[in-house]
Amino acid sequence: MRLNAPDSLRAAALFARKFAFTTPGRTDGAIATAMNKTTWYRLRPSRLYFIDNSRGLGCREQFDVICIEGPKSVAELSAPPQKTT
Repeated sequence: MRLNAPDSLRAAALFARKFAFTTPGRTDGAIATAMNKTTWYRLRPSRLYFIDNSRGLGCREQFDVICIEGPKSVAELSAPPQKTT
């Protein structure tokens, strides 16, 4: 699912926080140009495979994803957990 404009801005900010070399003013022209062309998406997989070749070539574990009700936006996804009283 392609993110809307506000969620795209939030996703870009989170990405820049993790990968500081992509922030404007700290990167060369090629990276800045590429980041300006980026389209952000939300992925909701139904199945994941974790591959660990250190345990043998092609050793993988399958996990089926059960999503009851997930965050509706990137802001909800990145929000700190709520404290319970």
